[in-house]
Amino acid sequence: MSHFAAESWAQFLRWAWQLKRRPMFLVMSLSQPLMWLLMFGPAMKDKVPVSADMDYLAFMVPGLMAFTVFGSAMMAGIPILFDKESGFLTRLMASPASRGSMLVGRALYTVCITLAQAVLILVVGWGISRGLVLNPLSVGYLLLIAVLLTVGLTVLSLALAFRLKHHAMFFVLISTLGMPVMFLSSALFKLDEMPAWMHYAALANPLTYAIDGMRAALSTGSVGQPLPILAALLVFNVLAFFWSYRVCSRALA
Repeated sequence: MSHFAAESWAQFLRWAWQLKRRPMFLVMSLSQPLMWLLMFGPAMKDKVPVSADMDYLAFMVPGLMAFTVFGSAMMAGIPILFDKESGFLTRLMASPASRGSMLVGRALYTVCITLAQAVLILVVGWGISRGLVLNPLSVGYLLLIAVLLTVGLTVLSLALAFRLKHHAMFFVLISTLGMPVMFLSSALFKLDEMPAWMHYAALANPLTYAIDGMRAALSTGSVGQPLPILAALLVFNVLAFFWSYRVCSRALA
């Protein structure tokens, strides 16, 4: 194993041990999407028609999976920001360890956590809804979409951790963005049912493409036409990496 891979793995284990000591963090991060699924979904499933083969609960599942990914990935930078404020990050940067391994280890940890959360939402949703088609192809495609979305959002979060000066600003920003990002996507409603301005805003939201790809796979059991969805998410990742590289390279110089 190369030095960089070993250092990245050590950083990953650092965050994994912290989660083991604080398991309530994982429980609390899942509480909101599960409450939406278990409370809002049953209340609306007979009032919001979707199709003869899919109830509203099944329609919600991909949106809640994507929103869970959004919440976990965008919070990825918080521990780095706390390390920066406490001075621990400065000591890490002064060590022989590669600075890039700090970011890779955190990103790898975030991908693993968000995939576990997404699978849990999928399992619960499949158990209480009607119309989800699960097979190795649809689930594999869904997890690929979740990984692409997680990576792009995670690198943005890490860049924000270096760009912002205090964790309070980070929390305010994430809490302010959460609701618009959810409603300006296809998480809860179809795009053609939105007002025109919301429809066009949703088309600029990467969550829309992730949700549409997940929903298509889960409703049919096949991937259909994956290229537009994957291309949109890859473009989002390229833009996120470009901006994050500029911010992080200056901060870690």
